[in-house]
Amino acid sequence: CVWRIARGLPAAALVTIVAFSELESSFCKKAAETLDQLMKERPNDIRVVWKDYPQAFDPRALPAALFARAVYQKLGNDAFWRAQDLAFASQPKLGNSELEGIASKLGLPAAAVTQALADPALAQRVDQSMALGFDVQAKGIPHLFINGLRLAGAQPIDKVRQRVDEALVKALALVESGVARDKVYETIIASGQELPPLVQRSVAPPDSNAPAWGSPKAPVVLEFWSAFPCPACGGTIDQLEELEREYDGRLRIVFRFAEAEPLST
Repeated sequence: CVWRIARGLPAAALVTIVAFSELESSFCKKAAETLDQLMKERPNDIRVVWKDYPQAFDPRALPAALFARAVYQKLGNDAFWRAQDLAFASQPKLGNSELEGIASKLGLPAAAVTQALADPALAQRVDQSMALGFDVQAKGIPHLFINGLRLAGAQPIDKVRQRVDEALVKALALVESGVARDKVYETIIASGQELPPLVQRSVAPPDSNAPAWGSPKAPVVLEFWSAFPCPACGGTIDQLEELEREYDGRLRIVFRFAEAEPLST
């Protein structure tokens, strides 16, 4: 991990949740609330490792990430998580003035915000975190890895709790076999497999009856495959609508039906 920004027991937790996330998305806020609740339920068993994954369609996600990294650098791990809580509470407003307000609550000068946004070292840290997300094919946010097993999207707390409990059972079995608690995650990850390469497919163009929105004369057509039910797709549609507004008249979005894929394995 690049900068172990972690919440919970630093090494003895039996379940490590690596969260690729950002601070502007309401779905990431929901996921953070879910993880906070699970950590309260299992304070001795769970730790969360944060990975910056700001998305281009959320214009304040990157500035917020840079500022939070600056807080971590200046004030340490606990202050980072406090900054995260304050940023989520500030949604949807995360302009410089809101970040300056958060800085003030943390005891930092307002100038800390502009300094963070111009700091190439902080930008490099965020880039490294995002590159890791690309490497592990973290498609969309939030994107969790629970002891290495993928769980994509802002899932209901019961589903996340189930996955945590399953991971905990396996971790306890390792401890009973003689693996030290602080070596459980290392042992699990050591047996991991490399991801298969991304598959490229050629598909027929959508027919004229496919659901679509945006100008029919738009120079760019974005095709969106989704399935029903799909807990994570609602947020994606919100993001696509925002893109269509941003590229007014230049983007057409076409909906394509697809069978659901097991993203959580």
